[in-house]
Amino acid sequence: MTGAYSVVASGRGTAALAITGVINPVNVSFYVVSRKKLFAMQTDARSATVKGVLSGTIKEQTGGPFHVSSLSGNAVVALQGVSGTDTSVLVGQATANGAGSLNGVTDQNDAGVIVLNRTFSGTYTVDADGLGGARSRSPGDPKVQTIYFEKPNKVFIMDTNTGAQFGVAEAQAAGPFSNARSVETTSSAAP
Repeated sequence: MTGAYSVVASGRGTAALAITGVINPVNVSFYVVSRKKLFAMQTDARSATVKGVLSGTIKEQTGGPFHVSSLSGNAVVALQGVSGTDTSVLVGQATANGAGSLNGVTDQNDAGVIVLNRTFSGTYTVDADGLGGARSRSPGDPKVQTIYFEKPNKVFIMDTNTGAQFGVAEAQAAGPFSNARSVETTSSAAP
């Protein structure tokens, strides 16, 4: 990907990006959150050649060069997107062995079809620049995902198997977990 961008003092910016394999340029507006984070959206009108509209967070990549050991241990996964003409969401836990194998469990609501505690296993690869791929298999449901490393043990995931889902996987804090330890709570009392 190459391109040009400009930013004004308020933090609003625009960019024209040339991305291999897509209709170019891809025009974007963005707002600077910090030196390491932007919120962005595509500003191209939908047409016969521009089918979708993109939006999301752009973050600084750190910790490279990457390799399969850049993903190891337990990670929590969250994906959201579309399946056909409806929405699909998924949360779960994956365990990567740091040598290219992973397994885990997910809960999914795919257009109202709920599947809980679905186990999966698979493999993953990563290039030195942080671009990688994952192949996972649940009973009767093979998947191929593209992964992008933000930093070791934190990846963005794009799944285009039966719709379009995107999300993140990031390292899980050390357990064990319980009702008392899983969520911090606060209380306030009226005067």
